[in-house]
Amino acid sequence: MLYSDIITTLAGPALGACARGDVPFLMNATSSTPIDQVERSLFPPVLIPIWDDWPRVHGLWRYPDSLCRSISFVQFDADSGSTVEIGRNAIQFLEWFALYQWYNLPGDEEFEELETFCAQTGVDFQTVDRIGRTNKYWKDAVPKLPSFSTSLPLSAAHPGEYDGDFPVDTSAAAIARCSFWEFPESQIQQLQNADNCPPWLRLDVDASEAFEKFLNGGDTLAAWLCLNRFGWRGPAMGRAFERFAGHVDPITKAVAARYRLVVT
Repeated sequence: MLYSDIITTLAGPALGACARGDVPFLMNATSSTPIDQVERSLFPPVLIPIWDDWPRVHGLWRYPDSLCRSISFVQFDADSGSTVEIGRNAIQFLEWFALYQWYNLPGDEEFEELETFCAQTGVDFQTVDRIGRTNKYWKDAVPKLPSFSTSLPLSAAHPGEYDGDFPVDTSAAAIARCSFWEFPESQIQQLQNADNCPPWLRLDVDASEAFEKFLNGGDTLAAWLCLNRFGWRGPAMGRAFERFAGHVDPITKAVAARYRLVVT
């Protein structure tokens, strides 16, 4: 099963088409490559990529079904390890990307392709164009997108109004259920001195050993969090992901099989 098939199942046909390469704008007007056309890349198992603009990868942030967490849409930076939640549903993600390109495309010809992209993916180009023209700064424009009126992603939410699944602090509840890549580097460093810092966030713990311990003990959440942390090499992570997927839902099994073909 290709990534585009998995994405269509999880997030709808528009994003599946983006991952497959059926939306020409992604290739012609940006440096992004649809994930089905990428031979090799590197990203954590929790990320189901849609397109690859190395070192940035955009896609779905998905925990296995049994771990009871909603899908988010993110921009992951492989160089820094930072993850930004840019959408909590598919239309937020597509509107975010369209507006991002509006602010960054150099000429009128590319704007025509952006309009085509919007038509192919269900985004209202006139609204994106109006918001871009009436807001000087990108940061001010994003919350004015139609789909951002409720359920704001963390990147667009003001303090206290976020109600999603990404961590907003390093409380005991947050570090017990969130992966290494969801915390800023500064918080990871601060946690190294905390007595309650779990193995999946500790820099002095061997990721593979901790993963094996939790998987063999039947703790799938802890095993998943150890799989999605710093310290793995691509091939070993791919093999471990396939082993883990044998304990969870069929979609995760399909993701793991594809992951091992792509991640180096």
